[in-house]
Formats: sequence, structure tokens, C-alpha cells
Amino acid sequence: MIVLAIDCALGPGQVVLADGGRELARCSNDNATDAAESLIGLVDEVLAHVGLLPDRIDRIAVTTGPGRFTSIRTAIATARGLSMAWGCPLVGITTFDLIAAAIKSDDERTLGVLIPVGRGELACRLYRSGKVFGDVHVGTAAALLARINVADCILAGPGAVSFGPEAAIVPLTLDAFELAQVAMLRPVEGQVMPVYARPPDADLPSDQNMGLSFVIDFNDEPALLAAQTLHAQCFAQPWSASALQQLVAEPNTRLVVIGKRASPVAMGIVRHVVDEAEILTICVVPAARGAGFGRKVMDYMISIAQRNGAGQVFLEVAEDNIEALGLYKSLDFQKVGRRSNYYANNDGPGKTALILRREISKVSEF
Repeated sequence: MIVLAIDCALGPGQVVLADGGRELARCSNDNATDAAESLIGLVDEVLAHVGLLPDRIDRIAVTTGPGRFTSIRTAIATARGLSMAWGCPLVGITTFDLIAAAIKSDDERTLGVLIPVGRGELACRLYRSGKVFGDVHVGTAAALLARINVADCILAGPGAVSFGPEAAIVPLTLDAFELAQVAMLRPVEGQVMPVYARPPDADLPSDQNMGLSFVIDFNDEPALLAAQTLHAQCFAQPWSASALQQLVAEPNTRLVVIGKRASPVAMGIVRHVVDEAEILTICVVPAARGAGFGRKVMDYMISIAQRNGAGQVFLEVAEDNIEALGLYKSLDFQKVGRRSNYYANNDGPGKTALILRREISKVSEF
């Protein structure tokens, strides 16, 4: 079984590709502060390292927490997106279970796994004979001492050092290869969700971040039908299937889709004429927005334009589409014109469209 394991619960982001008990490839980000943001790039690297296509992945594993709040949510969302796009099962493993599984010891004492959860508190879960024993306890080290008989336990996890030299502590850091090993033995059960030891300090944003590591372009019928469905989810006045089919049948027009033909999560269409290219549409399913899909589609379409000899790329965007404008600005698009009442609006006058342009360098054939 080939498993892609993703972890950034407690430290730097790690992605490991494992086949049974053999590690095929590993990539990590040594900077824990941006571990989550680099996950998609790490996935790309491990797949490229062994020349493996996503359809060879049998299972995806992700650490679900407790741990660093934002990183856990991003890792899970990334894993969900990959699972959906690749059509392979997703298994979530708690940080407690991962640490407990990694302890290779014949010691029959109770194992206490301790994880810092902020505010000077620790979360503790106990295991006996490899099985969970009791509930998760949260409190200061002093408070937990009232619940844990340190003399009868071995302690592990990053919070174990809080109990001083009198405790039997097993040094251990999370490892994504161990995550893959545990996930191979776990059943696939329902939706993978973050595990928190206590409510977060900040309000949760909507759970819309999902990651993906590849882009495909194709214009066959299943892709067209799925793209039309996606377009309808994103626009009040979507293109019909026949209109979309006619459009992509035109010379020098490419449909770019992230995901599978039958279930894309993002799409775009780019058309090339002489030395100019026009991005005709780009959209991401609402549940997947904010995870970098739009940028990935844009990057791919711009690369198509470059290879076709275009020196500039144009697009149009509604003047009030702040999120899209932010993306295009980050991609060096500049406003060169406007069209009043361009987009239909059921609630009043038509919306103004801004015309944006980006200069690009042509890619040589040699």
C-alpha cells in the first residue's frame, strides 16, 4: 500500500511517501512558522522524486491534532483536497495516537502522551497496552500531577519535559513515516476533522482551505460537463454546456481543470490569438476557495500563453471582486481599462468590469 503522509501538527511540515514498511521519499520544511503554507510544494517534491503519479496513491494520512491550530487546519484541508481530487481514502491520526504508536518499548507501565495546548496548559492522554485509557485531561503540569501517578508512567510528547527529571521521559519527535505506518492499519472512517484539546482562542473561519498538487488540461466530454457544473456553482449566469463546448472547440483555446474529469475543484479557460492571450474564465468551487487553487490555475494558463508565443495576457474582472483583484495584483496584472455595466446584475445596474493586462516573456522553443 502506497501512503502519502502529511504532518505539521507540532513543528516543521513533513510529507513522506511510503510503500508498506519502506520510505520512498521525504520532504520537509525546516521553518515551522510557514510549515503549513509549503505543504503543496512538499507533496509535489516527493511525487516528483520517485516519478509517481497521483493515481498510484492508495491512501492519504494526516495528523489531526492537537497541536498548532492553523497548521492542523491547513494540513487537513490540504489532505481533503488531495483525497477528493485523486479519489483515494483519507485517514486522520491524532497527535496522541501517533506519538503512542511510535513508542517502541517493552515497558508495561501506563504511557502518558503530553502536548502543550497554550496558556501554560498541557493535554494528556493515557494508554495501556497500546490502547486509549480514559479521557483527555487538560491542565497545568501541577494540575495533571494530581491525575497522573508519574512513578507508574512513562511520559512522551513535547509536554513531557514539564514534569521534571523525576519522570521517565521518552524523547520523541513526530515523524511522517510513522504516520504512514499507523494509517495503513487504520480503517477509513467518515470525515477527517481537526482535534482540539480545548476551544481555540480565535474564531474559526469557514473550513474552505483545500490543497492540491497538480493541474491537468483536457477538453473531453466528461471534463466539459463537470466544468459546466462547476461554472454554475460560481456564477449567477453560467455558461451552458453547449456554449462551453463551442468555446473550447475554437482553435488555440484550452480548458484547464484541477482534479478529476468528473469532479474538478477549479477550472480556467485561456485563448491565444497571435501574440496575445486572454483568460476567459477562472473559478474555484466555493468549498475550496482560499487554498491556492486559483493561483495554480492562473500560473498554468500563463505558462500556456508563454509557450504559445504570447507577450501579454488579458482578463476581465468585476470591479467589486476584491478577492480576485488581490490575486491578479499579486500576479502582476495592471489595470488598463474598464467597461461600465458589463456584468449583468439582477439587483440593479450592471457591474463594471476592469480590464487587466500582464506582460510576459515568451518561452523559446530552443
